[in-house]
Parts: sequence; structure tokens; C-alpha cells
Amino acid sequence: MGQKLKLDERAHALLDETRMALLKSLLERPKHISELAKSINSGRATICYHLNILDKLGLVESGYVMLQEPRLKGKVGRVYSVHRKRLEEALEAVEQKLPKPTL
Repeated sequence: MGQKLKLDERAHALLDETRMALLKSLLERPKHISELAKSINSGRATICYHLNILDKLGLVESGYVMLQEPRLKGKVGRVYSVHRKRLEEALEAVEQKLPKPTL
């Protein structure tokens, strides 16, 4: 039962435009918060809020890496990436909840 509830929560999380934009951006390559904010033209606080939701639901993963961008070189940053298997499961759950088209 708990796993089904988690899957439903993941599917529900995908209904938000900002979270979908974040996932789409992260599917290109892993990114840190500043890169994500720039890629979807949103504030860092908004990005953090939505990443926190995606992280709690297991749709994204994160790790700390040494940044290589010129102005950030040598600093450690948290980089996010998509947990592809869980995203696929959530997308399938959304698809199953949609009504089947009638011909």
C-alpha cells in the first residue's frame, strides 16, 4: 500500500508545470540550482522549493561536486539529476489514470 501511495504522489508531482520544466531541464544533463534557475527562468527559492518536493519523492537525486564554471571554479555545489526509473514509473501511473480514448 505504501509503495502505491508513493507512486501516486510522484504522479501528482508531475502535474506541476515548474516541476515538469525542472525535470525536462535535468534530462538534458545534471545541473546545480543556479543553472536550473537560469534554464527555466525562475528564482532560486522557487527552484529549491520544487526540487525539495521532487527529492522527497525520489524523482531526483543529488550529490556534491567541484564546480568548473569560471566564476564558480573550485567551489563545491550540489548537482541534481533525474532518477529515470522512478520518473518512468510515475509517467506510467499518470498514463494509467487518464481515460482511454474512444474511437
